[in-house]
Amino acid sequence: MPAPDPPVVTPKYVPAKVVSEALGIHTRTVLKLADEGKLPAHRFGKLYRFDLAAIEGMFSAAVNQD
Repeated sequence: MPAPDPPVVTPKYVPAKVVSEALGIHTRTVLKLADEGKLPAHRFGKLYRFDLAAIEGMFSAAVNQD
């Protein structure tokens, strides 16, 4: 009997580079928007981490309103 495939784990918090690739904008823009409070982010010292699902939901909600 073959072993079952391990579950796929998606990280809850991702770095700015992953967000920039998902949104198609520069990493510095992502960090600037986080500094301005326009993107939800958690800061750990000098590092930002983003909840990608929340950001994608934020943008999909904005698109659906139009």
